[in-house]
Amino acid sequence: MRELLEMGPPGRPVTTTVSLGVLTSLFQRFHAEDIVYCHWKSNEHLDASMLGETDFDLLVDRRAALALADILSQMNVKRFVVEPFHAYPGVEDYLCFDPDTGKLIHLHIHYQLTVGEKHLNGYRLPWEEIVLSTRMLDQRHEIYVADPHVELVLLVTRAAVKLRVRDLLLGMLRRTYFPHKMLGEFAWLARRIERDRLLDVARRLVGPRAAGLLVEMVDASPPKRRLLAFRRSSEPSLRSYRTYGAWGARVRRWRREARTLWWWVENRYYRVPKNSSRTCPHGGLTIAFVGADGAGKSTIANAIAEWLAEEIAVVPISPPERARMWARAWRARSHGKIVVLDGWARPRLPVDVVVKLHVSPDVAKQRRPEAPMERLHGQVATVKALAYPAGTRVLDFDATQPLERLLSDVKRGIWDSI
Repeated sequence: MRELLEMGPPGRPVTTTVSLGVLTSLFQRFHAEDIVYCHWKSNEHLDASMLGETDFDLLVDRRAALALADILSQMNVKRFVVEPFHAYPGVEDYLCFDPDTGKLIHLHIHYQLTVGEKHLNGYRLPWEEIVLSTRMLDQRHEIYVADPHVELVLLVTRAAVKLRVRDLLLGMLRRTYFPHKMLGEFAWLARRIERDRLLDVARRLVGPRAAGLLVEMVDASPPKRRLLAFRRSSEPSLRSYRTYGAWGARVRRWRREARTLWWWVENRYYRVPKNSSRTCPHGGLTIAFVGADGAGKSTIANAIAEWLAEEIAVVPISPPERARMWARAWRARSHGKIVVLDGWARPRLPVDVVVKLHVSPDVAKQRRPEAPMERLHGQVATVKALAYPAGTRVLDFDATQPLERLLSDVKRGIWDSI
């Protein structure tokens, strides 16, 4: 997406927003197929989402699940799964690729509203019908979004049920219990609501007392310490929406926190670029980059690993010759991760995709002047002659083209191979 400035009457600039092409096509298809959905939270950041810079949180009518899956498959939008300690019922993860920018866009598909504290999300709010029935069409982006009154109730409820003892202690040092990032959303929504309409919606969802406190929070702006009072007042309405008992919730949360910490330590130890736990549901993938010295395979391999790791669990390995690295690559691939090998892949490990970077010996000599020409000739000949089993997909690229264009072509080829 980019913003264009046009001159509007009387000569004042008007901002026109243009979305990423893949997102425009996707939502147009949703509308054509009558998929009932809406972007249900963080609409303050909708511009950034349309840029592919933040995730999409879409609430979808569960009756449209099969039709939605068919549309996403036809548009090359691919489903991924997260580790059990990050997974929640009624939520699916999809990624789509924008060929014009090379960005991966994460679609968080919700069929039910599961909210709560981090590592637990212990409340299932049965409010899907009211969220979808009151949705509004955002005219700038041509995408359905939640009504600001409903979204504000959801925002404050989500913040309230996230409160833990540690948050209350930290809140004593601040003016509010609200997380900093939620304060901006609260203020943005507060400017878009009608007081009577908010009171009516909140009464239906969280009860009259909590509804009155919510209106007071809007009038106070910033909401200060009323969030704790809102939680206490809404608790009778929300108690029946709990999905775990008190001790079961604690045990589950502690286990998930410990597993998340271990995942983070493991990724830091292996120098994984990011900390995503999203894996391929149909099995892992091994991608090997091969090319002569000076072809830029290390540069391309590192760039691809960082690109994929933004949204997918990736294990980069360089150099891949040592036995310990092969064992690690095998385990990662077996667990559904994408393994990126910087170097020639020997038959000891199944290789799904081979990216061959072709360059002439003269160009390789210019890039690596210290390398003997005889060795470069041999490497170029070896890369051209490399043969792999029939099941291996081989992608050939001219490594002498500009780096930006080469990266774009490699990304497109890899995405089609996943």
